[in-house]
Amino acid sequence: MGGGFLVGVMDPVFERGVGPEFSAIDIRVLDLIGWDLESRASADCNENGLPDVQDLATGQSRDCNDNNVPDACELGDFDGDADVDLEDFAGFISCSSPAGSEPPGSRCEVFDAACDGVVDLTDWGVFQVLFTGGPL
Repeated sequence: MGGGFLVGVMDPVFERGVGPEFSAIDIRVLDLIGWDLESRASADCNENGLPDVQDLATGQSRDCNDNNVPDACELGDFDGDADVDLEDFAGFISCSSPAGSEPPGSRCEVFDAACDGVVDLTDWGVFQVLFTGGPL
């Protein structure tokens, strides 16, 4: 751990670029202060064998938009219906923009696979891989 006297993610002292160890104690403490983590604690939306909260806390998965959902679970899904189809393609087209013109925190972040703040050709390649088709 970082500073030594606090436990898990509650320890405010970590080396730069080193993620904290996420433990059962962390889940228990957050539960005690009112957070309902029981259902999220075991969620594994990207099916990699690790709970999503552990993925994010340890840096195993990215979360470019800081919404506590691994990017792999939402990339390309503009309308939030758990697939990447023609409705999402329409969203991609509307979000494609010159560098820096998309405001942070917009719904367009689901297309920013490169995590660089713009939706461009790099992200288009990822979108094509994720695309499942379907009617508009």
